[in-house]
Amino acid sequence: MLRLYKIAHGLIKEIKVEGEVSGHHLKEADWIDALEPDDDERALLATLFSDEVPDVDDVEEIEASARCFTDQDGLHVHSLFLGYSEGRHHTVSVAFILQQDRLIAIRDGELSDFRLLRMRARRG
Repeated sequence: MLRLYKIAHGLIKEIKVEGEVSGHHLKEADWIDALEPDDDERALLATLFSDEVPDVDDVEEIEASARCFTDQDGLHVHSLFLGYSEGRHHTVSVAFILQQDRLIAIRDGELSDFRLLRMRARRG
């Protein structure tokens, strides 16, 4: 699932998309939150990269040099967050890519941290 956000007047506003998300929508967004993107969504995200879209195996790399680096696509930070579901704690992999005009977060699970950030940002 792709969620797109725009910063307006110091607040994060979700971009409501009727139908399918397009490359035009991606370029308008200041923050792209990609939750467990499917193959079509990954292909769409790939239009923003000169290389491949990071996958879970890349994000879970243990070596520190692979978790934070800069390349032609921007600043990459790969991290693990603590999640909680079904009465158990688990880790969720998140790849952040900071580009000139946008932040892209690619994650493989729902996180309350992201939900809280969206709620707080909407309120200013």
